[in-house]
Amino acid sequence: MKNIFKKTLSLIFASVLCSVFILPLSVSAKTIKHIDDITETDEFEFCCVIPQISLFDEDELEELNELVKDTAEEINMYVCVILGTSIYNDTQIEEFAELFYDDIFGPNTDGIIYYIDLSGRSESYDYISTSGRAALVYTDYENDGYNNRIDDIFDNIYLPKSGATIEASDIANGIEEFCKSLEEINEKGPKKFYYSYDKYDEKYIYLKGEDVVVSSTKPLYAIIKYTPIGLITMAIVTLISVLTIKGSYKFKTAFNSSSYVERNKTVFNVKTDTFIREYTRRVKIDSGGGGGRRGSGRRRSGGGSHGGGGRHR
Repeated sequence: MKNIFKKTLSLIFASVLCSVFILPLSVSAKTIKHIDDITETDEFEFCCVIPQISLFDEDELEELNELVKDTAEEINMYVCVILGTSIYNDTQIEEFAELFYDDIFGPNTDGIIYYIDLSGRSESYDYISTSGRAALVYTDYENDGYNNRIDDIFDNIYLPKSGATIEASDIANGIEEFCKSLEEINEKGPKKFYYSYDKYDEKYIYLKGEDVVVSSTKPLYAIIKYTPIGLITMAIVTLISVLTIKGSYKFKTAFNSSSYVERNKTVFNVKTDTFIREYTRRVKIDSGGGGGRRGSGRRRSGGGSHGGGGRHR
């Protein structure tokens, strides 16, 4: 029995080691080299405000563009703001923002894009999409819960409610607060041992030194973190199983079911159900939900991996 117990533990330990150290080597992973200065790249010129509505004169727009560029240079990540007027639903806004980012800055580069919904629809939906290092600095609800940093950004921005008159000064103030929040949060850096998971392309984003890694498996530190707990749990389960099996061999006599029956007192009753009528009732299940969405609901295919979150106004 001791030999069986030792062999079982050895087998479990070997399986865990294999899953932790060998499996990660066989999955696809792409390392995105860190750019020391994004101002020297061709894509830096797209760090600006892209208006689909005429709210600002030439000087005002130029001032906002300079603000966005200064913020991008400060955090060394691409930054773009879109003032959108197209009648999109929430998912289409998310897809548009992410595909637009990938088109102008490239997939999995370090950056963030802010889509402000100015379409005038009954419930406006603003969305922030993150890529590369930005997905790790500006954490989202899907990966970081209620204490995520994208919600902190939205909390600092005050924009007109859905259906209200759109004033240029309100939008300008919103962009300024957005840029200010990016700089303040970037000073904190990525959270320790944090990684972002894009469930729609099933990829993980995490840091390896100064480089961003996009992989189909979790980072090694996330796997090792739960390994001791897993080993202890499996050891306990194995011990209980072995002891249970061992205890089953303590019977001295053969099992006989008749010894559990009192023949003079055993009575079997038979009952039947007779249905006079049969009714069928149908109940409608309402699957709709209210309130603002938090975290991404996109159905994008292709392009880079993204984090992000949105909020209704």
